[in-house]
Amino acid sequence: MDYVTFTNAGSLELCRNFLVSAINVGIDENNLIVYCLDKKTYDVLDSEFNCQLNMFGDEIEEEYSSYGTDEFKIIMMKKLKIILEELKTKKSFIYSDSDIVFLKNPTDTIKEIVNIISEDTNLNAIFATDAIPPQDELKTICAGFVYIRNIEGTQELFEKAWEVCDHHIKDPSRHETDPYGDYCDQQVIRSLLSVGAVPNFIYSTFHMELVKNGNQFFPDPGPGRSGNEFVVHANFRPGVERKIKDMKEQGVWFLKEEVSS
Repeated sequence: MDYVTFTNAGSLELCRNFLVSAINVGIDENNLIVYCLDKKTYDVLDSEFNCQLNMFGDEIEEEYSSYGTDEFKIIMMKKLKIILEELKTKKSFIYSDSDIVFLKNPTDTIKEIVNIISEDTNLNAIFATDAIPPQDELKTICAGFVYIRNIEGTQELFEKAWEVCDHHIKDPSRHETDPYGDYCDQQVIRSLLSVGAVPNFIYSTFHMELVKNGNQFFPDPGPGRSGNEFVVHANFRPGVERKIKDMKEQGVWFLKEEVSS
């Protein structure tokens, strides 16, 4: 199973940590695919790893963009384009944000889950969740770690999400009137799913002990590490510095040295 992510220079250290953690748990480098949004990122990763690297589109500014900013939303549109690019050739894959860390290899477990669910339904995707119990996990899906299956309805959902985001960027006044709300990719996908915009798109969520969000993994404010996690998402930690600080404190930062500029 392939794991697909992307990064620019602003997120490079997070991506390096993502790759090291994946290799540490036994994920083959040939199954790790990184789309690079600038040449610096490509050159650094090419010198350190044997994973598949792709330059993607026009270069994006090298600074890290925080969640919710317009720059962040534009970069997240690249995510949707990358997913659509992968759907041209793959039957299934995992899309992952680069602030993900692997503590155990989830591949076999994910395959088992997919096989069980697919016996009864044509499953399109399994999302991580940003839920804080007792929130409804299906209403708080997270687009930062997603198993994606290339069947009827899958491409349509991600195309619709990209179109909504694109319309918002071209016409910011739509924020107040558009039924899909904010044009951040994740919020748009949630909205599309909630209104049944793609009627035959069937999805589920990963159990939180398999893929745990930052609100639950980190002890501020969540209950903290249980020891059973396979995958941790360092979301809800604003900025690269905060993410790295918290990851180091919880022992999920695996880089031995920093890359010099």
